[in-house]
Parts: sequence; C-alpha cells; structure tokens
Amino acid sequence: MEKNMRLDQQWTRRDCMKTVAVGGVALATGTCPLVFAWEKAKTRHVLAFSDIHIGQKDDGLDGGEWMAKALAELKLNKVPSDYALVLGDIAHGATEAAYKTFTKLRDESHIDTWFELAGNHEYHDGKCEHYEKLVRSIKPYSHVDGNIVWFFFSDEQPGVRGNISDETFDWLKKGVAENQDKVVIICSHQ
Repeated sequence: MEKNMRLDQQWTRRDCMKTVAVGGVALATGTCPLVFAWEKAKTRHVLAFSDIHIGQKDDGLDGGEWMAKALAELKLNKVPSDYALVLGDIAHGATEAAYKTFTKLRDESHIDTWFELAGNHEYHDGKCEHYEKLVRSIKPYSHVDGNIVWFFFSDEQPGVRGNISDETFDWLKKGVAENQDKVVIICSHQ
C-alpha cells in the first residue's frame, strides 16, 4: 500500500442511489458470504453510499431526495442490511442543514448501524466542523465483525488529492498487520 494513492472515481454521482431508486436493488447492495476467511462465516448485507452531495441537484432531485428514494425502495422491498457505509461527500457545500438532512434520513432508516467517513466536500473554509458536530469524528476507526475487520479513514484536508497523514498510514498499516486472520476491508473516500 502506498501513501497518497489516488483512486479514480468509476461511478458518476448518485449512480448507486439511482440504480436503487429505479428498482435495481441487487446492484446497490452487496451480499458476500466471505467463506474464504473461515469455513462458517456469516453472510453480511451491506449498503454502500458515496457522493450523496446533499445540497446539489442532479437529474432534478437533490442528493438527499435521491438518498430518501433509495432507502424507501430498500425498505419497501424488505432488502436486509446489517449496516450501511457512507464513504464521503455527504454534503455538497458542507452546510449544517445538509448534515441535518442526512442524520434525519439515517435515523429514520431501517438500518441500525451506520459507518461514515468524510470526503473532500465535507470541508468548508478548510474545516470539517459541521460534519464532526453532527455525523462523526474524522479520526480513523475500525470495526470488527466476526471474521471481518473494516478500516475507515476520512479525507483529512480539503482538496481532491486524497492524501493521508503519516499517522493515519501507520495506524492502517499496523491494523492490517494485526488482523491477518480476518478479511480486511479498507474504506476511504479517494
């Protein structure tokens, strides 16, 4: 793993939510038994969002409206989700109102456990204050679920380069080394 690695975005904004909202539920939720890690691994149902961009319209709807449609479609079709991942750019302009919209949708959803991280759009004037106040800290964290360990690290500064600090890189490297007996999933925005 290299520091300052940049991954090119392969989906346009909200493609995942649009897919769900028009009935392609199976494409937007991932189900993987992960039996290669331990013979009797539990299947996880995970919903992943990225680049919601609440506060900006796309195809006539705001990002929050796309998210609401996606969650309603999943609930209507009784699609199970053990947890949801939100991999950055929740808000387009990092406004307090956008994060309040997000937390309302999150809290009213049928999904009990959510993991979020900050993307470059979470920063306004070089700070990430509304995101940290209303959603979650930007400090890296991990979650162990049976034979899986999830690592989450946010963008740590404004801009689109996706650089991470030496401290975060060392934390990630140490965490991966300590969890060689598990399936390791690393989540970041860029």
